[in-house]
Amino acid sequence: MKGRVVVTVIPAALLWVSATWPGDAVLSSAIPSADGSGKANIYYCDALIGSVIQGWSNKAADRFPLLSKESPPPNTMQALSMHPTDRIVLIIESDQKTLSMSSRRDFETGGNGVAAPSPYDILELDDNYIVGFAAGAAGVNSSSLITIDRKQGLGTWSTTLTRDVISGVPRVDSMVLSCGSRRP
Repeated sequence: MKGRVVVTVIPAALLWVSATWPGDAVLSSAIPSADGSGKANIYYCDALIGSVIQGWSNKAADRFPLLSKESPPPNTMQALSMHPTDRIVLIIESDQKTLSMSSRRDFETGGNGVAAPSPYDILELDDNYIVGFAAGAAGVNSSSLITIDRKQGLGTWSTTLTRDVISGVPRVDSMVLSCGSRRP
């Protein structure tokens, strides 16, 4: 018996999953000029644009009735896009294996307040990129990833939770950062 070859053709339009649907929100943000930070050890980062994907369970609605008035209906997922105001500082520690993150305010005042430095394991560190990962950065059931393109001055910061403390279901926070070695 001879073998058969089956060829499946998928129209290119079906591969484009980034379509905008009625009711979707689209946000834009200008990309700032790179400051050519290169091999800096301290990066000042400002959030440019972000998103949150989260759900809301019946259990959470019962436990937090005041919050549930402004949350999605129970047992649904919701995606929000926003212009966040996060301002952070990233420091490549002297061991070149640890990336510490702190709020800009705490860093500039020498404080160790609400946003104490969070250590990230450096997965990649070269002239072009920094990639840091932390398990448990936002709680025991979370992971967080920070990436920086050192030449373009752009980065990403994302955190995933398998079970959000309040909503009781998965949550993903992500944002694009503008990062440079000089404080804006």
